[in-house]
This record gives sequence, C-alpha cells and structure tokens, in this order.
Amino acid sequence: MAAGDQGDAGLMGTRRYSARELAEKAGVSVRTVRFYEKEKLLMPTVQDKKRLYGEEALLSMQKIIALKYVGYSLREIRSMLGGEDKGSISISLDTQKRMLLAKREKLDRIIQVIEDAQDTGGANVDVDRIVNIMQAFRVKEWMGRSFYLHETYSTNAYGWYPWLFDRLCLQKGMGVLDVGCGAGLIWQRNLGKVPEGCQMVCLDKNPEILQVLPDFVEQRKKELRPGVEFRMVLAKAEEATFLGQKYDRILANYILDFVQDKDGLLKKLRAAMKPDARLMVAASGERKFFQLYALADTFFGNKMLQAMPKQDGMENGELEALLDGHFSSCTMERYEDALRIDSAEDICAYLLDRLPFMDRPDPEERKAFHDFVVKKLEKDGPLTVEKDSRVYICSR
Repeated sequence: MAAGDQGDAGLMGTRRYSARELAEKAGVSVRTVRFYEKEKLLMPTVQDKKRLYGEEALLSMQKIIALKYVGYSLREIRSMLGGEDKGSISISLDTQKRMLLAKREKLDRIIQVIEDAQDTGGANVDVDRIVNIMQAFRVKEWMGRSFYLHETYSTNAYGWYPWLFDRLCLQKGMGVLDVGCGAGLIWQRNLGKVPEGCQMVCLDKNPEILQVLPDFVEQRKKELRPGVEFRMVLAKAEEATFLGQKYDRILANYILDFVQDKDGLLKKLRAAMKPDARLMVAASGERKFFQLYALADTFFGNKMLQAMPKQDGMENGELEALLDGHFSSCTMERYEDALRIDSAEDICAYLLDRLPFMDRPDPEERKAFHDFVVKKLEKDGPLTVEKDSRVYICSR
C-alpha cells in the first residue's frame, strides 16, 4: 500500500457530518453536496430521519475536488471512483499529486510565454502562440461537454466502447497499439475481456490523462487475465516511432481529426502493422450533432454558427479516400445511436461553451436562449440528436 493510501485509510472513523458540516469542511455549498449525492458520488446514511455523511464521504469529496480542479468531468470522475471498495483509495494522494504537478507544469509554460511577451516590452509579441494555448483550454472544455452528452443521453444500450472493443476481435497473445488513448476508456470498460497474454501499448501526448489508465488497472488488477500488460507511452502520434514494433491490432479512436500530417501518420501506422493486422479508425459522420446546431441557429441565426470554432474533421468521402490510398482494403461499420436530451441546461452548456469568450451571448441573451430551449423541450419533448459514429477497419 502506498504511503498516500495509508494516510487516507488512517482517517477513516465513525465521525458523521450533516450536509452543512461537510460543505463547510470542503469549502463548497450545501447545494453542491446534494448535487454530488444525486450523482451517486456521495452516499449518506439516514439516522433519525437525518442524512449524515461519514468520513469516507469527506475523502470522496476531497478526491472529487482535486479531480475537477485538474479538469476531469463528472462522468470521468465517476468512472475513476466507481470501482472503489468502502474505505479504499483508488485515486490515491500520490496519483492526485502527479496530476496536479502535470497541471502546474502546463501553467508554468503559459506563465513563461506571458513573461517572454512582457520582456519584449510590447514589441514582437508572439500573440499567436498565446492565442493557441488559450484555444487549447477552450477545446478541452467543450470536448468534455461532448463526452458528457454521449455518456448521459445515448440511446444504444450496447455502448460505444464495448461495441468498438468487440470489433477488434482480439485473440490470445496479440500485440495492440492504441494511438491517442486518452484515459483508455475502451480498456476500462472491457478490462476483464482482454484475452490472455495481450500486450497493450497506449500512446498519448497528455501526461496527466495518461496516468488514469494505469491507476484504474492497478485498482482492478484482479480482473486481468494472465499475462495481460499495459505499457504507457508519452508522445505525439505524428512524432512517435511506435517503438519499432509490429502489432496485430492498431486503434486510432477519433485521433485523425486532431493530426495535421494525416498521410504521415497513416504511413507510420501501416508500417507498424503485421501482414494480417487490422487497423481500426473511428470517426464521426458529417451530421454529428446537427440537430443541436440547428436549434441554436433557430434562436441566434448565423451569429452563433459563424462564431463557433471550426472543427478540423474531414468529410467522410475525404477520409475514405485517404484510407483507400494507404491500405489494401477498408470496410466501414456504423454504430447506430442517437442522443435524446431532455435537459435545457446541458444543451445550453454544450452550445454556449463552444463559443470563444468574445462571442458568447451576454447574460440576458443567454437566459433568453435557455428559456427558449426549455419551452422547446416542453412542447416537443426530448431533443433527438444524430450521432453517426463509425469505424473503418483497414487491412495492410
């Protein structure tokens, strides 16, 4: 047991707190405590008709606050905390420290850019670099909103990650490369299904998110079949050498949209494939979230859609042509799904958070849009939103 874990376990006792006491200790509102309870992240006990929280709830609150500060969504936090036994700490203090150090490193780099700009005395300021950094934070926020919508309102009970995993058709002892693995959700959701002896290489450029999967695997290691191993590699996909290995399966889950040199990456991936290997490229259709944007268009007109940052995604015809130019055969399978969203708050949060700061509606206009969405949902029921997720399965 790690030192951080021992310290946490030593805190466990019989002390009980009211919602107000827990809120005061955590530095949050009572409403926030109730919200986390509703989200199943805090579990009170009822004594004499009073809802009381144990010290394990205090520890859970500490972890939630730390993970939210680092930037994880509630869905991601729930996934990380959901497998804990009472009193155990899967997201240990050591892990939280690594995440916070990674965030501090990012902030230090931003501060350095600003200080360099100040040193120039206002001349030749690298404005583009600063803007790019700020845009990266914005992209991370709206991508988190998108993930939340998918996780919360999907109508396909199969689930994207189990569906995608089943199409890998893994067999005993295979070597697998996951390019742009993120938090490794495909492996988190299917950990016990990975065949015996499979060697997984998971690559991502984000150091803080790259640590999530190893921590999850450590907590759930009893579910692993014999010989299954995960190796994490910190690198940009375009710059990676893929360790000079050949793989039986390569997964590129929504990564091509974020890569400039797509041809270069596909050449590398093809070179890393064994003769009978399979490359799986996941992508979204051209009409992804069309109904959401159409709703915004109804209220704002072109004002909102013109202000939204453009995505780097390709049209499906372009992607198919690109893949056909590199691989002997490519077949496409579609994941049939749609979202049914009944929350005006979630709709507004996703659409308005996609806008750059300077283009966001003022508070009155924002409230008017929220009221418009509420009335729309009351009249027509939940908003059905197309997803059109697909995977291209390519042979060398």
